[in-house]
Amino acid sequence: MIELADWLRQHIPLEDSSAETAGLVYGDFRIDNVVFHPIEDRVICILDWELSTLGNQMCHVAYSFLGYIANIASESIEENNAFELTSYPDGVPSLSNYLRDYCSAAGRQWMFYIAFSLFRGASIYAGVHCR
Repeated sequence: MIELADWLRQHIPLEDSSAETAGLVYGDFRIDNVVFHPIEDRVICILDWELSTLGNQMCHVAYSFLGYIANIASESIEENNAFELTSYPDGVPSLSNYLRDYCSAAGRQWMFYIAFSLFRGASIYAGVHCR
C-alpha cells in the first residue's frame, strides 16, 4: 500500500494537479446501484449516494471499470473475469469500447485512475477489517 501511495503521488496526471478538474464524484458507480427503465434503454435512478464527494470525476469512472477486470474471489485481474459469462449482457459494452468511448470524450487516460481506485478499495477494506 505504501509503495502504491508513493507511485500515485509521483504520477498524478498534469491535468489533475489543480482544482479545475474537480466535480461531483458519486463514489460507488456500478450496475447494481442503477435502476433501469422497465421498457426503455435508459437509467431512471442512481442509488447509494453516501460515498459521494467533490473530487476528480475520473475516479468514479475507474471504479466502475473494476467490474470488468477484478474478480476478488480469484484474486486475478483480467478483462471479463468478473462477469463470469461467455459474453456481455445486452446493452453492456465491452471494456475496450467503454474505455475508448469514455476516454475519448474525457480526453484522459485511465491507468492512473484504475491504480487509484484499487488503492481506494484496498483502503476501505483495510478499514473495515480493522473494525
